[in-house]
Amino acid sequence: MNEKSIVFNDKTIVIRLMDDRYIVNDCPQQPEHLETLRKRNGTHCECMGVFSHRTPSIRDVIEDTRNRHGNCAVIAWQSDWVIGILTFFPVEDLVARKAKGWKFMEPYCSKATLAVGSCVLCSLAGHEYRKKGIGRAMAELMIEWAQKAGFGQIGAFLVNSGLASMDWRDHCRPPKPFWEKLGLSVISKQLSARYWNEVKMECEKEMKEAKGKKGDEWKIKVFPEYFQEFESSGLLFCEFDASYSLIRKL
Repeated sequence: MNEKSIVFNDKTIVIRLMDDRYIVNDCPQQPEHLETLRKRNGTHCECMGVFSHRTPSIRDVIEDTRNRHGNCAVIAWQSDWVIGILTFFPVEDLVARKAKGWKFMEPYCSKATLAVGSCVLCSLAGHEYRKKGIGRAMAELMIEWAQKAGFGQIGAFLVNSGLASMDWRDHCRPPKPFWEKLGLSVISKQLSARYWNEVKMECEKEMKEAKGKKGDEWKIKVFPEYFQEFESSGLLFCEFDASYSLIRKL
């Protein structure tokens, strides 16, 4: 199957493998082609890619990977607007480029493993598109492609725990529970090295700076929710903020 459709309200979302209509090129909040991407305020995106260096460009990496492996992205469309992107790469490519978390992926280089790069929905489309099954449909199409392409397993490396609502709303990849529902199992857990008092102080500073600043107002609402979620969890912050790597055999 090369295409999936989701209909809700008056919208039809078509999910398909990346083609020449749109080549993933950069962070979706700073697109090169504004006529084909909808830019929304009030959401946060860390980076389109998982790469620590921007040379070569994301588009060059995407095109090189597609040329060598057949594809490396699923795109969600509403008419001619891109509202979701899921990228994926062979683990050996990510290790060679020293992508984020590459040391955790290194043991899987010889095991025909496909790894999730980014899965961006909210930063492109806003919250009206959330919880409609779009992210799941993109991931399912990626898994189908990986099976046909001969990959033996698929992995999501160093994803958030999912204990905080921010893990779902404002990160480039869905957290651990999303991948578990798709049949991936935890293979490793990385406790957070951050300290709660430092994180809270930084968030409070950002909240003050966000007052009256267009595009950052969301911090004033979301950060207090984050404080409450942690403080009511009963966990050490290193556990609450932990990250996970998951694998599914294909």
